[in-house]
Order: sequence, then structure tokens, then C-alpha cells
Amino acid sequence: MVDKNTLAYIGAIIDGEGCLIIVKINRRGKDNYPSTIQVTNTYKPIIDLLNEYYPVNIIHTSPKNLKHNEYWRWKLTGC
Repeated sequence: MVDKNTLAYIGAIIDGEGCLIIVKINRRGKDNYPSTIQVTNTYKPIIDLLNEYYPVNIIHTSPKNLKHNEYWRWKLTGC
């Protein structure tokens, strides 16, 4: 069972650093609203914590511009 404080911390990460995306897709005449929650951050331990409780594929990006930091993206998608 997940500790309530951990769930609150995960919620705060998503609220502060995350993004909720809902799109409308029409398939065979029926509207569908798939949703995505994603968090992008340069501090990998935050992404690792999210992935520990809600495992998904993590996307790692190394920037082409050396002045920018590398970052990780945790992306949870539903139908």
C-alpha cells in the first residue's frame, strides 16, 4: 500500500511540474477523449519516483544546444 504522504507528494509533482492533455478524436463516428498526464524534469529522481508507482516508458532527451540541460519525460496515457 502506498503511503498517503507519498501520494500527496506525487500529486504535488504532477500539479506543479505536470501537464494534463485531453484531445477529442472521432473514430468511426464516435467521439473519444484519450488523456495523457506527463511530467518533464531535469532532475531524474523525480521521474524515477513517479515511475516507481506508475511504471511507463521514460523518454530521455539530450539537447542539441550544450547550454541546455538534459531532461526526462514520464508520460502516462489512457484511452
